[in-house]
Amino acid sequence: MVLIRLDNSYSYLFHLDKFIRGKIDIATSYKVVDIDMMKGIHYKNKKLMRKFKDWDGKKHLLTAFDTFPTGLLHRVKYVLEKYGYEYEIEDIRKIPRSTIRLQFTTAVKDFEDRPYQEKVRVIVKKVERGVLSIATAGGKTWIAANIIKDKSVPTLFITPSITLLHQTYKKYVKFFGEKYVGLYTSDISKEEKEKAIKKYIVVANVDSLERAPDALFRRGMVIYDELHHFGAVGYYEINKTKLKHIYYKYGLTATFWRESVDTLMLYGVLSRVIFRKSASELIRENYLVRPYITIEEIRSPELYGKTYKKAYKQGIVLNSIRNNIIAKYAMHWQEQKKPTIILVTELDHGDILKSMIPNSVFLHGKHNEETRDAVIKDYEDQKIPTLICTAILAEGADIPIIRCGINARANQSDGMTMQGIGRGLRLHKASNKDRLQWLDFLDNINAHLLTHSKARYRAYKSEEEFKIRLKRFKI
Repeated sequence: MVLIRLDNSYSYLFHLDKFIRGKIDIATSYKVVDIDMMKGIHYKNKKLMRKFKDWDGKKHLLTAFDTFPTGLLHRVKYVLEKYGYEYEIEDIRKIPRSTIRLQFTTAVKDFEDRPYQEKVRVIVKKVERGVLSIATAGGKTWIAANIIKDKSVPTLFITPSITLLHQTYKKYVKFFGEKYVGLYTSDISKEEKEKAIKKYIVVANVDSLERAPDALFRRGMVIYDELHHFGAVGYYEINKTKLKHIYYKYGLTATFWRESVDTLMLYGVLSRVIFRKSASELIRENYLVRPYITIEEIRSPELYGKTYKKAYKQGIVLNSIRNNIIAKYAMHWQEQKKPTIILVTELDHGDILKSMIPNSVFLHGKHNEETRDAVIKDYEDQKIPTLICTAILAEGADIPIIRCGINARANQSDGMTMQGIGRGLRLHKASNKDRLQWLDFLDNINAHLLTHSKARYRAYKSEEEFKIRLKRFKI
C-alpha cells in the first residue's frame, strides 16, 4: 500500500514501485522546451549539448526523494486510483488554532455578502487551499476579509505592488481596526517592521519577503492578492522556503486562471481553482455595468518588418493619427461631462496625450502616495474630467465614477486587458451609471502590434456580455 505523508508545502510518498512512480512523475511534470528543437539549434554548443543529453525538456515536480508539492495531491490520488493502487494518507500538518475571534468594526456593520460571496465562504470553510478567480469589482478584498474573519488565525496578506499594498492596508484597518493590522514593506524602519510583525494580520508586498525574518511567516494563513502577477517559479520557491509551515493558502485573481507552461507550479502551491465568477455573470446579476467597446483600426504608419520596440515607439507613442483619435474621443466625452480614464505604458506617451487633451492630468509611478490620493479625490469630485495614468491605477483602484475609458497601451496580456476595462465596470448609483464606453485599437501597422491587438480582441470576446464594435479603416 502506498503511503502519502502530507505536509504544508511538500508531501512524501512511500512504497512506490517503478511503474506507478513513472505515472505520477508524468502527472506532476510539464514541458519547458522542445528538447529536439533545442538540440537542432545549439548542436555546435558542446556545453549545452551535454546538458540536453540527460534532460527531457521537462520540469519534474516529483523529486528524486519521492516528494511532491502538496497542492498536487489531487493529481497523485487520481493516478493511484486510475491504476488500482491502494493508498493511505498520514496528515502531519498542524491545523492552526485561533487565539482571538476577529470581528468587523462598526464602520462596516452595514456591509452584506452577495449570494456568490456567501457561497465562497462556504467553499473555503471546506478546503485549506485554492484559487478564487473573481472578475474585477467582484469584491475580492471583502471576500478575503471574510475569510480572515472566519478563520481568525494570524494571516499574511501579500500584494504584488506598493499601490495595492497601501490600498489593502487602509481597507483592512477600516474592517478590523488598526490594533489588528500591520503594514510590512522593505522601506520602513526596523522598529516599524517589528511592530507590524506582532499584528494579527500583516499586509506585505512580495518584494519585501526575501529578507524578512522568520517571525513574519509564523502564521496560520497566507492570501495572495492579484495572483496572476506572481511569477510561478519565484512564487513556488517562496512557498518552499518561506511559507513551508503555513497551513491555509489561498490566491485571489480577477483574471481567469492562466494555462501556461508553468501553471503546474502554481497548482503545486495552491491546488485547483475552487471558485470562478466572470464579469459577464456579474453584469447579468446587476453588480457591474455593461461595456460598449469601440475598436478603431489604425493603418498608418506602416511599420511591418520593424522590431517590437521600434514599432511601439513609432506606432503607439509617437503615432499622431492614433493619438489624435484618442484626444478626439477624450474631448468629446469631456463635453458630455463623462469622467474618462486613459491607460498608457510609457511616460512619454502620457506626456504627449496630456499636451493634446485640455484639462487632463497625468498620474504615474513617480508621484508619491499623497499626490495620487489628491488627484484621485479631485477626479472623483469631477474637478478633473480626464485622467491619464500608468499601471498604478490600471489595477486595484476603486473609482466607480469612471464613465468612459481608453486603452492606449497596445498590450498583449489578457490580464492587463481585463484589469484595464475593469476599472470602469463598477456601478455608480449616485450618477445613475448604466454603461461603460471603452475605446481600444486594432493596430494593423506591424506584425507584433497586430498580434497584441488580436489578443485584446479575443479577451473582450471571451465575455459574452461585452458589446464590441469594430471600426475598419476606410480609404
